[in-house]
Amino acid sequence: MKKRILLTPLFVLILLLYIFCLVAQALEDRHGKAGITCEGCHKENLPSKKVPTAVCLGCHGPYSKLAQETNKVEPNPHDSHEGEIDCDRCHHNHKPSENYCVGCHNFAFTVP
Repeated sequence: MKKRILLTPLFVLILLLYIFCLVAQALEDRHGKAGITCEGCHKENLPSKKVPTAVCLGCHGPYSKLAQETNKVEPNPHDSHEGEIDCDRCHHNHKPSENYCVGCHNFAFTVP
């Protein structure tokens, strides 16, 4: 019984380390390869909240610039009838990005 009590915290620790390694691998996307750390976007060393759109726009530029850069995509996802929506409606750093527009429309563009 005493061994079981000692093994349970050890198992939990190993599981947490494994999960941490998986998350660390997921961070090796465009931002990670560009040398941007978690703190660079989250503004805290151990992130506890999502990144505000203002932080995204601080690096990537205003919606007008983004709309210009994606003007060949039909329809242009950065020139939406919904206005300036939060970036994380489509773009995710820690999970696959998604096409927010397909909630109502049948648009087939790929979201990076």
